[in-house]
Amino acid sequence: MTAPIPSTAAEAAFRRLAQALRRQALQHHAGEPPSPAAHPALPDWVDATAIVALALDLPGNRAAGNGRQAGNRLRVALADGIPARALPQHWRLPDGGELPLQVVRAPRLQAQAGATAAPGLRRSAAPRLNGTATALVRDMLAIDRHYLLTCGHVVAPNASTRVDELIEVLLPAASGAADDAPLSGRLAEWLPAMGTQALRTGIDAALVELRRSDAVTLARQGALLAAGIGGAARLDAPVSLRRRSTPLAGALKIHWSGWVDLPVITPGVADYFLTGAVGYLASGTTLAGDSGAALWDAESRLMGMHLGAIPDALPGQPNAVMAPIAPVLDWFGVLPWLRDDPAVLPPQQRPADRVAPPALGPQARSPRDARTVVAQTVWGEAAGEGRIGMEAVASVIRNRTDLGWRGKTDEVAVCLDHKQFSCWNDGSPLLARMERVQRQPDAAWPVALDVARLMLARSLVDRTGGATHYLAGSLRRRPAWEQGIAPCCVIGRHEFFKGIR
Repeated sequence: MTAPIPSTAAEAAFRRLAQALRRQALQHHAGEPPSPAAHPALPDWVDATAIVALALDLPGNRAAGNGRQAGNRLRVALADGIPARALPQHWRLPDGGELPLQVVRAPRLQAQAGATAAPGLRRSAAPRLNGTATALVRDMLAIDRHYLLTCGHVVAPNASTRVDELIEVLLPAASGAADDAPLSGRLAEWLPAMGTQALRTGIDAALVELRRSDAVTLARQGALLAAGIGGAARLDAPVSLRRRSTPLAGALKIHWSGWVDLPVITPGVADYFLTGAVGYLASGTTLAGDSGAALWDAESRLMGMHLGAIPDALPGQPNAVMAPIAPVLDWFGVLPWLRDDPAVLPPQQRPADRVAPPALGPQARSPRDARTVVAQTVWGEAAGEGRIGMEAVASVIRNRTDLGWRGKTDEVAVCLDHKQFSCWNDGSPLLARMERVQRQPDAAWPVALDVARLMLARSLVDRTGGATHYLAGSLRRRPAWEQGIAPCCVIGRHEFFKGIR
């Protein structure tokens, strides 16, 4: 009998196989021949046209000693017409271990955007799909920008979807009437981009931007505010599906990756390949319109977002799939509003004889204060990217100064150049914060000061290789100067460019 392999090795093999299938799916969709030579460690039975889904038990308490998961087995769902004998009984891994394989039959995951339910989000344009909001979130670098997070397939289900489409936001009327009182938001970012680009990502999520007043209304309602962000998924960990109707209990069970079908849009068609998801056993039936609903753990911490149902699941087997929340938050660079978040606490009363000092605009700043200006710029542009991200922005400032970019020959002039660094733009929500951080430093401010000191002393290593421009990799409205130019490097969420004229 083959000894069970460590759960960490099984999970690594699962992730490698899921990513390979997604790449194969992309090649197949583009009409390109598969390139198995690029992944020599993968077995010859890996075929995205034959495999519907992959499943592997989550790590948990059912262990066999020495860190090995008892009964670790990779379940491979094959498409109709593919015989079970096409797969061996074990997958021999590169390190010499063997992962047992179990062949099953399963339809594709059914996304659960609905056409008739009354959840928390609804498209205004056709097709008028419904879904549920996962969380209220704010931008890490511009905290006055607020969004509702939900599934991408709910608000952007086809290739004709465009930025700024109107999305209706529904919440119970304060009067208690049966009808819902609508708010509205604008579609800002989403994945996957349905159509030819759908297979380029394993994430299914979207941001709907809200007015600040509407974000406050939703925060006061309280239904979207979790107690925190949960940790890694564990076998049999209890969760609660926070849908529009009565919450539904469940338990986490498996790693899951596979094809997803949007039955209300393209019934019977594999629309995209999802990776890194988690299958769970819901205590009841999930419904159309539940897509996007948050899953909270036993301590009311946000764990993930509901994506869809596993059709024809056997009793006691996982029957629904969620996306873990951490990769989604990291991708978009957002943070959720939480119950104890200072952003949602009632404002303190200010004494009548005290007036907050106005924020200084860049035109009122002393030109001699170069270190402060540079530090505020790298803090405003990249505080959420850590030291490396701030050093990269400082390198762009140095490169522009040395080149006399746009006629600016000193660091302060480069930083304050009109509409070159968005943190200094008129009306930027960061202007007041860049003033305040000097009086009330956060953890990133001392780092920004040190980065500015090194850059001004010409002691800072240029991590960008000479870049003079950068932009957020998730930016959907790309500037004209970027057309046809590949980034020279990617650091954090920023893509850096050089050779721009």
